[in-house]
Amino acid sequence: MKILYWFLLVFVATGLFCSCSNNNVQIRNDWSKYFSGNGISGCFMLHDATRNVFQIYNITETQERHAPGQTFDIMNALAGLETGVIADTNMIIKDSAGNPDPDLTMAEAFRRSDESYFSVIARRIGKIKMDFWMDSVKYGNRAILPYDSEFWMNDTLRISPDEQMGLMENLFYGKLPFQSRTVRLVKDLLLREKNMNYSISYKTGFPERGQLRSGWITGWIEKNEKPYFFVLYMSSSDKNKDLKSLGINILHGILTGEGYFK
Repeated sequence: MKILYWFLLVFVATGLFCSCSNNNVQIRNDWSKYFSGNGISGCFMLHDATRNVFQIYNITETQERHAPGQTFDIMNALAGLETGVIADTNMIIKDSAGNPDPDLTMAEAFRRSDESYFSVIARRIGKIKMDFWMDSVKYGNRAILPYDSEFWMNDTLRISPDEQMGLMENLFYGKLPFQSRTVRLVKDLLLREKNMNYSISYKTGFPERGQLRSGWITGWIEKNEKPYFFVLYMSSSDKNKDLKSLGINILHGILTGEGYFK
């Protein structure tokens, strides 16, 4: 997706973008109301894959890397299932230390973003195998030092919104180097809602770095059997802001405005 970034810079810098009606990229400055209006910073990307049309708010931010937070559960799930560390999505970890919850299945841990569960999974996968799979999918900066519990939260490992979208698209289309069963199970984990009009799948993540709190929502919505991929990244130094609720409201506000929930 880096090609998209440099292509856009040319049009924005030369002032040609607005006159390019046939261009496949639309800058959505009107979406700023969801960010500045809520006192947060961030970006939003929306890709109509069928028509190959991108809509983007704050393109510069889409290239900045940040800690993935609990969105890394996607990678933990893929690597865990592929290596056999996770037998299936009903697997329960009986940890001698009483952590994680001894009755929590992998599917429940994924949807709750229970990092104690995935810390055990990452430890069992091991750094060598995790390095291999992260290199295989080109996951962000691929920096996992030290390989301790929840390294995806400590701001060493980083990924950009642009890269998150690429991961989601490759997962959806089965272009990642994993067996079809692994891909199918992870896609099932991501599904949040399905009805006669649409289905929506996504993962959230909320890492913290010092005073800065961040939020991710990355996934896709399917309507009329066509996928539309999205990535929301947001940040705030205000400890009182409920980024999870804000993020869900922003996602639904934008997708509703674009007609996906009709």
